[in-house]
Amino acid sequence: MTTYTTPLLTLSCLEADQAGELLDFELRNRDFFRPWEPIREEDYFTLAGTRQRILGEHQGNSRGSDLVLYLRLAGQEQIIGRVALTGIIMGPFQSCFLGYKLDRNHTGRGLMTEAVGKILEIGELELGLHRVQANIIPRNEASLRVVERLGFSMEGLSRRYLRINGRWEDHLQFVRLLEGDSTAITAESPRENTGELEQYIHTHIPVVQKSGFRVETEALRVRVGGRLADHVNHRGSAFGGSLGTAMTLSAWGQVRRMATAWGYSRAVVVIQNQQVRFLAPVTRDFFSINDPISESEQTRVRELLERFGKAKLTLHARVYHHGEDRARADFRGTFVVFAGDDRA
Repeated sequence: MTTYTTPLLTLSCLEADQAGELLDFELRNRDFFRPWEPIREEDYFTLAGTRQRILGEHQGNSRGSDLVLYLRLAGQEQIIGRVALTGIIMGPFQSCFLGYKLDRNHTGRGLMTEAVGKILEIGELELGLHRVQANIIPRNEASLRVVERLGFSMEGLSRRYLRINGRWEDHLQFVRLLEGDSTAITAESPRENTGELEQYIHTHIPVVQKSGFRVETEALRVRVGGRLADHVNHRGSAFGGSLGTAMTLSAWGQVRRMATAWGYSRAVVVIQNQQVRFLAPVTRDFFSINDPISESEQTRVRELLERFGKAKLTLHARVYHHGEDRARADFRGTFVVFAGDDRA
């Protein structure tokens, strides 16, 4: 049985006689995984069906078309996750797809980031892969954080890409080149840190100074969090104006970070037009977050700034309750960024 280790995890293939362990993992997390997976037939949750899946994974591993590994905490026996490289094609392509899922009781600890980092290492050093692609539903915050931390670049949006939990879902397409470089803002790229961006926003945008918004930055996005108590209206839900402001700040902040990372320290970002939709009342503490800007769009904007000193781009952002994946409001805004007087 192939086994790999990291500081916190053991990653290994399964044998057919371990089907009971895998079935226990799937049953424990059946409701937790449901929003992110295709509808499963009842046979999927049986011992016989689980054994057949393991045998199928063996065939994929033997053919070299897949590598499926299951996660356990170091020194423990219980399966807590799965990470896989599938659809491996070699020759001039040398590429595959990445998939992963983690037990609901072990999220938020960086375990999946560690596991995916390990399988990428295996993909490059042992399998000779060049390119790994991950397709993620835009509202799947946990999965997005994994690829952002590991330096994936977003290449675009695939409309109605997969039928998930009974409906066709859009997916963001992320790619990691295992021996290449990228002009996109990734986890390793120079970028403004959370404190600097929050200070800039509170200093230069007066309406935000007393809002109580908290600003956090990720590799490709800006999260703006708010307490309901600071923005509540007479009906007990958040003011629409507060939600619109939060979404605007998420999108605007990411454009500014992008320009700053390119050396335009005096860049000016203005909003040209916007559309806001309120989809459901916000009745708890909330946050807004922008969709990542694709690598091709970043390249286009950067070239326009270098040639003409200004560029236009459109961004999307959404508002969520903490702990929920249902968007409560969404935003589409067109921004113009001006290079400013000089470059740092």
